[in-house]
Amino acid sequence: MNKQARSGYILMLALMTVSVGVVMVTSLYQVSQVYLSFLRRARLQHEARAVAYSGPQIVRAQLAKILLKEQEDKKKKTESSKSNDKISGKPKKAQPEPASATKGLGPSQELLLLLNSWQTFELDERKDGVDATLKIYLSCEQGKVDLNHLSTIFKKQEKAKKDSIKTASKQKEEEQLFTKFFAKLGKIGGGQRAQMLKALKATLIKREYNWYDATELLDNKELKPLASQIYPSAPEPKNSTVKEVKPKSSLENQISINDLFTVDTSSSCLVPWALSRSVCVLLGIPALRSASEEKLKLLASKPIGIGKDSAKVWNAHLAPLYKKKWSALPKLAQKLLSNECGATVFSVVSYAYVGGVVHGVWTLIRMVHTAHNKSNKQEAQVRFEIVKMIDI
Repeated sequence: MNKQARSGYILMLALMTVSVGVVMVTSLYQVSQVYLSFLRRARLQHEARAVAYSGPQIVRAQLAKILLKEQEDKKKKTESSKSNDKISGKPKKAQPEPASATKGLGPSQELLLLLNSWQTFELDERKDGVDATLKIYLSCEQGKVDLNHLSTIFKKQEKAKKDSIKTASKQKEEEQLFTKFFAKLGKIGGGQRAQMLKALKATLIKREYNWYDATELLDNKELKPLASQIYPSAPEPKNSTVKEVKPKSSLENQISINDLFTVDTSSSCLVPWALSRSVCVLLGIPALRSASEEKLKLLASKPIGIGKDSAKVWNAHLAPLYKKKWSALPKLAQKLLSNECGATVFSVVSYAYVGGVVHGVWTLIRMVHTAHNKSNKQEAQVRFEIVKMIDI
């Protein structure tokens, strides 16, 4: 009896030991699987972030190439005019400084083809070290509405209203523009649009200091529905496994806060040929990028010039492309549109798709002028600096 009891005890102990071992091995396997899955995800996120950060560097190189071409074209024209002066015996005429050296880039064909359009780069692991898709969207900050200037307009309007100076017609004109803006944002809620319009006006009027970012508008609870439309949305790449909620409105007619408003320009004007896609949707005109390359080449060849009368420039060169005359634009838009400055500040939205991971980056690039000593002479240099970077 004692021997049988001992044998049964040993068998039970052995079974319990094996069970504990199986549980420990299973638990270790599950933990390792979770860790390996997390490790793979972390690696993909790191690669996606690195690829997304390369987008602004590509744009900097493209802008530098455009600037170099402008300077070379200007140099050729100057040399040609000098040789003609020598042959004719006429005195040398003072040539105006190129726009790139004073007020920014002009409407060259290369720049017009890049603005407000998505560039796609397919990366291959054998050549580039990673299988990924990179999408880049370039826009000009001078083609967006300056929030600080807009606050000033509404503050003056409110002060004039209290002093009984502002007429009702001008108030109605400005109100219609922003009512149209909210109407084009998509299905936010019919009853909320009027409240959001009032909330936007109240926020702009109450602001006692400068805006530092357009997303500060979302601090107002009534403007929270705009949180889903902060940055431009990229079209999904082919064979993408990323599941994203697409806006119901098409990408061509989409309005986003950072594509409509800006706080990073030193000028309050809107450059007519560099209007962002959101501003074009707001004004009810097609984006300039939607025009054919032949038309953009024709526009680039015309002497638009910086500092010329905006109405004349619009009707002569831009009305055929925007399909709307100057007189048909809202009065507030006419106040904001100006041809007094060129393109000096740009923003870049880049999305990287690696595996099932997507990473986005918003970058602000500014055209900076510096003096460089060369053979005891001050030589002006221009470069494109990254001023701000935000992961999105």
